[in-house]
Amino acid sequence: MARVSLDLENKEDLKVLQAEGWRIAPGLVPGEPNQGLVAERRGSPPRLADFDDSGWTLGDIQERRSIGFTFAWYRLRFTMPETVKGQAVAGNRVFFELTVCEF
Repeated sequence: MARVSLDLENKEDLKVLQAEGWRIAPGLVPGEPNQGLVAERRGSPPRLADFDDSGWTLGDIQERRSIGFTFAWYRLRFTMPETVKGQAVAGNRVFFELTVCEF
């Protein structure tokens, strides 16, 4: 099985997935005072698939948005194509790998 990778920060690779780009919103609950950080909160509504993120901005996921302790949400909507770089997707595993770097 061939290994194929896409860089989800690369505009050309995002086109393969028909993705317009990353949606980004700051805060544990975007739009709430104090960034939605309150005592004894259990979870945050943006973790749910049907949360309305239409007000979030498209942006660069590498851009630093604050200093210190930070919450932010990042979403990417995409369509998995039948082939990626000439390799069939059907019947193969798809993995998502994340690397977090501190600058």
